[in-house]
Amino acid sequence: MQPLTQKLNSIEKCYNNRQLSPKVIQIGTGNFLRAFAGSLIERLNRETDFKGGIAMVQPTRNGKIKQLQEQNYLYTILSRGNEGGVKKMVVRSVSKGIDPYTNYLEFCQLAESTHVEYIISNTTEAGLQLSDKDSVWGTIPESFPAKLCALLYHRYLKLNKKAPLIHILPCELVPENGKFLKKLVLKMTDRYKLENGFKNWLHSKTKFYNTLVDRIVPGYPKDEYEGISQKLGYNDPFLIAAEDFNFWAIESDQPVFPEIKDSGLLYTDKLEYYHQRKVQLLNASHTAMVPLALSNRIETVKEFTDHEYWGEYFRGLLYEELSIGLDEDPEGLLDFMHTVISRFSNPYICHYFKDIALNTLSKIQTRLVPVLIAYYKTKKQWPAKLCMSLAAYIYVFSYTDLIEIPQDLKAELSAELTASKTDRIKKALAQKTIWGKDLSSKKGLVKAIAQQLPAKGKYPASRE
Repeated sequence: MQPLTQKLNSIEKCYNNRQLSPKVIQIGTGNFLRAFAGSLIERLNRETDFKGGIAMVQPTRNGKIKQLQEQNYLYTILSRGNEGGVKKMVVRSVSKGIDPYTNYLEFCQLAESTHVEYIISNTTEAGLQLSDKDSVWGTIPESFPAKLCALLYHRYLKLNKKAPLIHILPCELVPENGKFLKKLVLKMTDRYKLENGFKNWLHSKTKFYNTLVDRIVPGYPKDEYEGISQKLGYNDPFLIAAEDFNFWAIESDQPVFPEIKDSGLLYTDKLEYYHQRKVQLLNASHTAMVPLALSNRIETVKEFTDHEYWGEYFRGLLYEELSIGLDEDPEGLLDFMHTVISRFSNPYICHYFKDIALNTLSKIQTRLVPVLIAYYKTKKQWPAKLCMSLAAYIYVFSYTDLIEIPQDLKAELSAELTASKTDRIKKALAQKTIWGKDLSSKKGLVKAIAQQLPAKGKYPASRE
């Protein structure tokens, strides 16, 4: 079967992506950012006079820029949903790709263009931190904030006052991500001992936005790929499957991008609420499902949502417990919960729990524990369905290898298997590595979880 580049040239006359001057610097080459930002920029180029290419930058030493280059940076997005069916988009807006570890000068030179107006990133939450390796100016930066600092400093040196304002939009799922990223960049200016003039320039010539992104992007549909490629009539190893829902909230009182219909863009002064709503309802639902699904051999979110028993459990968890404290917009809250259920039951999306289970400990700490504490403070009782999930985590961590955890933690939990159920739960709840804090002294929590956890053997909540 012919590759995408040959098929595209034979079926449609399109603009040459290499002729688009980079207007967007995209830090990140992963499935999510290519589907999320890539689809927006592609639509802007097709539907407005945006006329801007994407310079895609590989954020780590192990990336796919070279492979993407082999197919002229073209790739396909399949957006699929319950109501919208299947929509295909070939993204043609990536005009160049750069590996800063092998072409550091070319990376810095991106900043010299007055045509560049946007920097969009998704290096995951782990990417928004500094590295001890970034201490000597002139070496290739290791962390994303250090790379961004070097890029902007180059722009300052080359353009200075002639530089147009550059909009910096981090997509990492961190509260106040724009503010946090700017703080890290300023820390790097101190570490690198850069002049105060650069700091002043940063404040006047850059704008860091707090943002919230929301789109489920499972990525490469390996189980369906053969059938999909036959229907498409070409081969695309970088094909991305994504849901048709798309939401990008940007904390701003003015539009940042040209306006297009159904873009999913929202400019708001209430970003914190939308962030909390998404993390607490969508992300926390995923995290709560993981141990229950894996211990019951349920592979996907759709399978869990459609299950007679677990689907009912999920809806109760969502409406009765995870929604605690989100009453600022009751009508919008209800609509969003309906949307979450619809998205989770999307027949086109195979969202595997083995993938959701990655970085589980940090997800438990940021998604489940805050809801657990908030619920108790409000209701003066522990949330039963969420406690079932926590009990399942304790079971999975103690008895199985279904979820990868540090070996020393595994050994400590396994050493307690002969202890009483109460003692095992109390010991597990004391593990700050799991929960981010010691939960063992929380009144009534051990008892609430003990009602859900067996002494040993098969997890009691299992449902065929």
